[in-house]
Amino acid sequence: MLDFSHNELIRTIPSEIANINGLKMIMFGSNTLSGTIPSQLGFLRNLKTLDLGGNHLSGFIPNSFSGLWNIDILILEENKIKGSIPTAIGELTTLTQLKLNGNELSGTIPTSFGNLDKLMWLLLSANKLNATIPSELGKLSMVNSLWLNYNNLTGSIPYEIGLMNGLIILYLDANNLTGTMPSSFGMLSLLTSLTLQNNEFNGTIPSEMGMMFSLTYLDISENSLTGSVPDQICVNGVEVHPPVAVACSCC
Repeated sequence: MLDFSHNELIRTIPSEIANINGLKMIMFGSNTLSGTIPSQLGFLRNLKTLDLGGNHLSGFIPNSFSGLWNIDILILEENKIKGSIPTAIGELTTLTQLKLNGNELSGTIPTSFGNLDKLMWLLLSANKLNATIPSELGKLSMVNSLWLNYNNLTGSIPYEIGLMNGLIILYLDANNLTGTMPSSFGMLSLLTSLTLQNNEFNGTIPSEMGMMFSLTYLDISENSLTGSVPDQICVNGVEVHPPVAVACSCC
């Protein structure tokens, strides 16, 4: 194990680390490391945890990461990494945490992410991702936190998102999402926090959302919604942040 996290390390990550046979953990999070991620790290077949978050790393996610066959935790958050997310990341089926938030990633969310059936945390917020939310994410029944906010995502929310029955937190705010809210939201019985603000949603709020009995926080402001918040949401005591045009009919 190499744990140098929360220090003041500078310069680049030495590629020679890949020569340490059997290495299972690399934790360099919260330093001031710069430069690119060495592609040689992708040859560490036994690596379980790779945490490079909270640095000044730039460049791209190495395609060689497809060789991290045993990786459980991959954290690259809060850097300056750009380019697209390699499709091969979706083949790392041992992943339980994937945190790529707070970078400059662009392009689409790979449909191959639907293969990550052990994943519990998927954090992609605060990037430049575009196109639509892939319906394949609906296969991820173990995910409890899905952060897609602060991107440039378009299109409607796939019905299949409602099949992610392990979700506790769902952040979709600050995108360019359109259409209506899917009635399948009502199946998210464990969801506590849902943020949809600052998009282009229209229509009414589905009555099925009143079945989200664990929900405590709902922000639907800065959209083009009409009608009223379903009474059951009010009865459940949910903290609602609606635009002026939307109000609880029971309140």
